[in-house]
Amino acid sequence: MKKLFYPESIMVVGVSDTPTNLGRNIIENLDRFGFKGPIYLVGKEGVI
Repeated sequence: MKKLFYPESIMVVGVSDTPTNLGRNIIENLDRFGFKGPIYLVGKEGVI
């Protein structure tokens, strides 16, 4: 359970530049709350 609640890295699928995009909002929240691990972004263009 620890890895689920305290991940070392995160992959967010479905990221785009659209301001209302859920993936984009997730990334902004991870940044705002200080997630320290790598964040892998996956969108239409592939891995960003």
